Amino acid sequence: MIEKTYDVIDFIKNTDIIKEIYIVKKEINDSKTCKKLIKQFKKSKELYEKYNDEKEFKIAKELLLKNKTISKYIKLQNKINMLTLYINSKIDDLIKEK
Repeated sequence: MIEKTYDVIDFIKNTDIIKEIYIVKKEINDSKTCKKLIKQFKKSKELYEKYNDEKEFKIAKELLLKNKTISKYIKLQNKINMLTLYINSKIDDLIKEK
């Protein structure tokens, strides 16, 4: 069973989505603009959590999502999350069958 899990992980590692996410992640790490937006978002999120400053948080989030590179990364990450949910649902189905 564990070997099958590793097979699935290896399969996912070799997909185009993972390869693409590594490329986009490098673009983000190399971009001063992306780093600045991420830093601003984290600061705004912290203020929102401490003082419930929703206005600044929303603005920072919108700016973050408007950035094409960051938006692309988020979309790819969502695809990976959906794949994970699909695998989990199939495992649940198998368990329920028995």
